Amino acid sequence: MGGIYEGVQACVTNHLHREILHISCGAHNSNLAVEYACNCSVEYINLFMLLQELYNYFTLSIKRCHVLREALDKSPYGLNIKSLSNTGWTANYESIHAVIESYDGIIYCFQLIEEGEQFDKESKLQGKNLRNKFISYEVIVLLKFMKNITRTTNSLTAHLQAKQLNILSSMELITNTLKLIEMMRNDDQSLKNILLLGEKHIEPYDVDIDKEFNRLRRIDPKPATVVQLTRESFYLKLFREIFDHLYKTYSGFLNVLNEKLQWFVNVLHSRIENLTLNECQHMCELIPKLTSPPLLFKELQLLSDQIKECDNMNGMAKLLQECGHLYPKVSSIYNYILTLPNTTATNERSFSKMKIIKNYLRAKLTNDKLEYLLLCSV
Repeated sequence: MGGIYEGVQACVTNHLHREILHISCGAHNSNLAVEYACNCSVEYINLFMLLQELYNYFTLSIKRCHVLREALDKSPYGLNIKSLSNTGWTANYESIHAVIESYDGIIYCFQLIEEGEQFDKESKLQGKNLRNKFISYEVIVLLKFMKNITRTTNSLTAHLQAKQLNILSSMELITNTLKLIEMMRNDDQSLKNILLLGEKHIEPYDVDIDKEFNRLRRIDPKPATVVQLTRESFYLKLFREIFDHLYKTYSGFLNVLNEKLQWFVNVLHSRIENLTLNECQHMCELIPKLTSPPLLFKELQLLSDQIKECDNMNGMAKLLQECGHLYPKVSSIYNYILTLPNTTATNERSFSKMKIIKNYLRAKLTNDKLEYLLLCSV
């Protein structure tokens, strides 16, 4: 899409003989940030592999799945386990949330399978191995930590897909999320509380936490390179790795937005006083049918008092409905900003549905019928 030589952006730019802004999907970038952060260390990779292994174990057998459903139905907080997905933007959060809420019920299911006569030897052995992996202080701690992290990122992704959100407001949203991530990273007490909650949660299972930690963390035998970390220091360091990766990725995306939209930032109600003629000139180069930067600058100055009274871009839209015909150039600027897409999630879902509906078995599906089926599914 954004290829500078043969991408859609380059083709449209060459065809129209003017610069075309290409802004990648905000929700997709948020999902990629989480995906990259979860691959920052072996511990997180192992955690998500365990979650997928857990999902496969119960869903590949009707008997095992039935045992799990019965156990979770009896629990007031039980949630059915979810599969992980590379494309599902809420998959990580839903999977972690379900497992942490149903942790005791899942352990109980392993016990039922191990004692049940209707299960074969292989199922019992797999269940026993999974149970041993699952009853772990590290697993509990990382699940609780990742639940907090993915709740934050999932909230950002959901807000970025809101229909009422415009591109400038999405930049403010990402900025606020970065502040929240930085605050969470530097909150030592909250991070230590996660470790304490993990100790409390694993206590009924008689796990020797220090012994497990020493077994998993092999100490470098070389005196020159050895790094002695306590259990608390190790996990705090592990937590901050996620925060650092998220902060770096979100900051990179925000910098790209700032670079592409640098000429439009000062048309916000809170920054209209900082607008310059040079910015108006660049806006005229980007937006078609705007040929006079001085006139645009003058219109914005005349309307600045009313712009300041608007709380957000939605307020600006209402203002333009009332007096946009008197300020056509200002109206063009704000219409351009309000119509810049900050996510392509809806479009991508339509193509995904089309791929499911019109498969190789339905190659002769007519366009009219395909349209009706897409409307039903989307």
